[in-house]
Amino acid sequence: MFMGEHEEEAVEYMKEKNHEGMIYGIIKRFGISRYSSSYDDYVVLGMILFVKGYVELINRDPDAEENRINAYLYQKIKWGILDELRRKKREEEHRTDVVDETSNDYFAKLPDNDVDAETLVTIRDQLSELFRRCNDFEREYLEYKLKGYTEMEISRHLKQTHTKVYRARNSIRRIACEIFDKS
Repeated sequence: MFMGEHEEEAVEYMKEKNHEGMIYGIIKRFGISRYSSSYDDYVVLGMILFVKGYVELINRDPDAEENRINAYLYQKIKWGILDELRRKKREEEHRTDVVDETSNDYFAKLPDNDVDAETLVTIRDQLSELFRRCNDFEREYLEYKLKGYTEMEISRHLKQTHTKVYRARNSIRRIACEIFDKS
C-alpha cells in the first residue's frame, strides 16, 4: 500500500515529540490494560485514527497550528476508540442475549400439572404443530431440550457446533412465538 504525501507526513508527526504517547494515554484513560488481549488492536486503531485525523485536518486547514492539530487528533482518537468500545459492548450484549436461556423461553413457561384437560389438549396441539413445522435437526434439539438438556449438552450429544444449536433454538422460538401467541 502506498501512502500519500500527507499520510507520510502524519506518520512522521506521530513519531516526533512522542505524539504516540497521546494514543497510549487515551487507551489508558479508557482503562484498557496493556496486558489485555485487545490492547494492541486499540493501539493500531489509535494510530490509524491519528493518521486519518491528521490528513483530514491538513486537507481542510494546511496552516493549522500545532495546538489545534493536537487537540483535533486527541478528540478524533478518543471518539474513535470510544466508538469501538461501544460497538464491542453492543456485540457482547447481543451475544449474551442469544446465549441467555431464560429470556423468552416458552419451555420454562409451560404450565404445571394442575391444568384442566382442555388446556392440556391445546398445549398438545401447539406442541404437535411446533414439531410439524421444525426441520429434523430442530426436532432433535426439541427432544433433548424437553428432556432437560442444556444447549451445551445438546451440542455435545448431537456433535454440532454451539452456533448451529443456538440458531436452531432461536428458530424454534420464532416458530413457537407464532404458534403460542395465536391462542
